[in-house]
Amino acid sequence: MKKIVNTRWIKLIFLQVFALIWLALPCFSQTGQVSIPRIDQMPNLPTPYLMRDWKQVAAQYDVFVFDKNKTGQFLPLVKLKSSGNNFPALQPILLDTYVGTNSISQAEAINIIPALVGASLVNIDKSNQA
Repeated sequence: MKKIVNTRWIKLIFLQVFALIWLALPCFSQTGQVSIPRIDQMPNLPTPYLMRDWKQVAAQYDVFVFDKNKTGQFLPLVKLKSSGNNFPALQPILLDTYVGTNSISQAEAINIIPALVGASLVNIDKSNQA
């Protein structure tokens, strides 16, 4: 005669064992930070600590990259196309992926999107900049 195992009791026992293990885990964890003498001798911050003004960097980048009147080798960096392919009413921005490319009518979003997002993060409105 075959005995049928009651799965309800197996599930209950499994849950109890799991709960005991779960509750016991904090007992085996590390109690605090391990002190390493050589690391403790190191200074916490470099002296003097000078944080770069990233808002100023983003604003200067925006002024430099989007200036259509810049002159010099490989300048200006930004170009405007007369009309777009998918949206003919909009004038697309062309910003090459790297400086020095000979591309006349192509650009990649890998440079344009971060430039626009960076400008937006420092409150520069690019929606109507001509």
